[in-house]
Amino acid sequence: MMFKRFIFNLLLKCGKKIFSFEFQKILHRHAVKLSEEYYTSETPLTDFFNQENYFKNDNYKLLDAGCSGGISFYWHRIKDLSVVGIDLAKEEIDRLNREKKSNSEQYVYAQIVNKKKVETKFINNFDRNNEIGFNDTGAKKIQDLFDKLSIKNKRIVSAETRVENLIKNIEKKTLKEICEENNFEKVNFVDIDLDSHSLLGLYSLENLIKTPELFGIKIEVVFPEKTHGDYFLKICEFMHEFNYSLVKVLPKKYGTYELPNQFMYDIAAQSIDGFDHQGDLIYIKTINHDTIKGLDKVNFCKFLTTLELINLQGFAIKLLDLEKNKFFNDETKKKFKDLLTIVPSKANFGKVMSHDEYTNKIEKDPYSLMKYVKTN
Repeated sequence: MMFKRFIFNLLLKCGKKIFSFEFQKILHRHAVKLSEEYYTSETPLTDFFNQENYFKNDNYKLLDAGCSGGISFYWHRIKDLSVVGIDLAKEEIDRLNREKKSNSEQYVYAQIVNKKKVETKFINNFDRNNEIGFNDTGAKKIQDLFDKLSIKNKRIVSAETRVENLIKNIEKKTLKEICEENNFEKVNFVDIDLDSHSLLGLYSLENLIKTPELFGIKIEVVFPEKTHGDYFLKICEFMHEFNYSLVKVLPKKYGTYELPNQFMYDIAAQSIDGFDHQGDLIYIKTINHDTIKGLDKVNFCKFLTTLELINLQGFAIKLLDLEKNKFFNDETKKKFKDLLTIVPSKANFGKVMSHDEYTNKIEKDPYSLMKYVKTN
């Protein structure tokens, strides 16, 4: 109701200006921020790890399958970060390699295929070929850019150009093969956006999905179509079998100014006020004693960083509680908890509080959170 009133007032005040391209862009940015933001505004614990060079000899490893546009900016909050990205847009891969911030980023032009399924009880009744391409809005925007730059479209693989004579020379690899070639087997986070081939992307990780160092996976899914290869329940069933817990559901929204006209009508879900057709699911390794067993001190800290980055400070504190002084003494853990409490205490009470002060306040007065919201 408040959002509708806001829009109504804007229409009254701004008149025709509301329909300008620039105004639509501004409105779109705010709407997307509200609907898709899942990262934290500050990372005090990760900043501490950076300052103390915790990951200097063993970089945090991010695997981005479908990397057009580059990795999300918040990953660069980790100072010692290694990235392997894969995509079928050759010009985009070349651009990313030219503009990368360090030699620890590598972008690979390859077609991801599924050669050997990981051992699983999961039953997948969806049968498609092993080719993984893309033809979504992101690809459309890239194609438009190529058109403006007079780049021949035969270098981009999409629904219209995905024919044998155009893709026969592209190397076909599994995600596991790409990780092995780049000494990336102990990957810490995987981002999969492969346009209707998410499940095949998971399959192509093979046994890497079982490694103790893989803490999280962000994956694109479809919500309403149960016959679709990326139907969210198929992904959920697969992920839960391998000890991953669903922690965030992020519907995807686009401003109509950047969509093809037909797209607006055929898939209304993609507009700001449509139903949720597509989205991303974020999974983390289920937090328990068994999860910690296979980790060393550095990778334990990487898990904490993963949780902090995606705004799950409470889960990070739970992980510290389960650690039982395997890596850190009580004094150090208290310091870590205080750092993890900075963001939620500022959000909920408008000031920085220690972990003990924060939890004590809520325990003594459970309604204190509601009182703060009401008065602010």
